[in-house]
Amino acid sequence: MAAQELPSFRRKLIRANEHLESIREALVRCAYGDCEIVPEQDADTNIGLLRLRLPKPPGCLSPLIGDFLFNARASLDHLVWQLVESTPARKHTVKNMFPICSTPEAFADQVRRHRLDGVPEKAPAIVETLQPYFGRNNPLRRMADLHELDKHRMLSLVTAVAKDTAVEWSRGNEVLISMLIGDEELRDGAVFGGLGIDLNHPDYPNLASRFSNVKVQGQAAIFVAFEDEAAEELEPLRVDMVLQEISEFLGETVFPSFRPFFH
Repeated sequence: MAAQELPSFRRKLIRANEHLESIREALVRCAYGDCEIVPEQDADTNIGLLRLRLPKPPGCLSPLIGDFLFNARASLDHLVWQLVESTPARKHTVKNMFPICSTPEAFADQVRRHRLDGVPEKAPAIVETLQPYFGRNNPLRRMADLHELDKHRMLSLVTAVAKDTAVEWSRGNEVLISMLIGDEELRDGAVFGGLGIDLNHPDYPNLASRFSNVKVQGQAAIFVAFEDEAAEELEPLRVDMVLQEISEFLGETVFPSFRPFFH
């Protein structure tokens, strides 16, 4: 079937995937880069921290993510419109949309608000089976949250994460230590090692002056993750994987669930 003959909900997803391809191209350009571990000293406590610094993700990335999310979310509302179109009555309302809810009660409330008025009789039950409360990691919940953030408040925040990091610790022209940090994932701005260093430790005189003169530089494989300060201890949500999961869920799970209504 030619692209122009596809229903609008599928064309919306195609457009979302075009943005996803542009996102992947941007990510390839920053997949490897320099990193630095910067000494920081708290003047009040004299505690030293080693702060990881990575290159910032491309500025084009957050708007592209927003474009992907807009088209992905719109594909679901187009789906509801096309479901109404599939009925003999074709009785649309301005309130038609695809609800995304975290509880059965919230879904029932959306139905009462006429979101699914006019769709085929069996369609609301199918819509409900796709709701996030039937699966903790349902991609629809993540898509809805990211889209609401982008649409109403701010661009999606993204941060660089280093993996397979090779660094050299040096003082002046002397290389003190060369080390490879294997599969550990380190966010931009994270404290290296997770702990502070007591620069007043009696067993290590002159530690403060030596600490400030240490230089740590290297290279790292880098991926870009959604920034979530409340979940710094959790596995970073890689941008490319999150968006791919959303795309696949729509194209391989949601849309096929309604195929009988379009034949």
